[in-house]
Amino acid sequence: MEKYPKKILKLRYYLRPNHIKIITAYNKININMEYETLTNNVPQVPSNLYLTNPDDIKQLDTMASIRRPTDPVPLWESGTVYTMYQAPDELVSWVQTHFDFPVKVTYQLITGQVPIHKDVGRTKCWNYIIDAGGDDVVTRWWNDDKTKVIRAFVFPTDCWYELNVGINHDVANVTGTRIAITVWVDVDKRKRLFRDHYLHNSGSHFLT
Repeated sequence: MEKYPKKILKLRYYLRPNHIKIITAYNKININMEYETLTNNVPQVPSNLYLTNPDDIKQLDTMASIRRPTDPVPLWESGTVYTMYQAPDELVSWVQTHFDFPVKVTYQLITGQVPIHKDVGRTKCWNYIIDAGGDDVVTRWWNDDKTKVIRAFVFPTDCWYELNVGINHDVANVTGTRIAITVWVDVDKRKRLFRDHYLHNSGSHFLT
């Protein structure tokens, strides 16, 4: 039996049947996915909705970044290898129509070897590769002590994959600029939706 967050299970007892769409959709996230899996229920992104020029993407608001492994600064401080940029509203709206729970949508640019890391603030994401950034760019998952590759996968372009980013992983063999759209659950917005739309009249305040 799949295990879901206790608050999600608890909420199901408070909501009327016609109010569980978001909860049901959230429960359908592949919680037992080990590394990566193809996402067939989200179509290809229309080409007129996304940018393909890294210089154009760099004009957007920066969300987060990673420096090279040799740089003497912590991860997720302004760096040069991996950078997230806020996606424009039109792209965000299109992506959101294909997810039944609130999501965050950003571009990611990768220009070199990404160090082994676990993502901050998310354990699952959905990536759509626009430009692979090289002929043999590989995403690798590592064991806990970062000494052995336990899974390696070359993602194709123009399709959605769900990834486990809550375990050690890196990206290798980038020779150009890797461009992708990356999506993950907007936890804060999901909580607000539950609280504001479903719990307002119940007098329940257990969700924090």
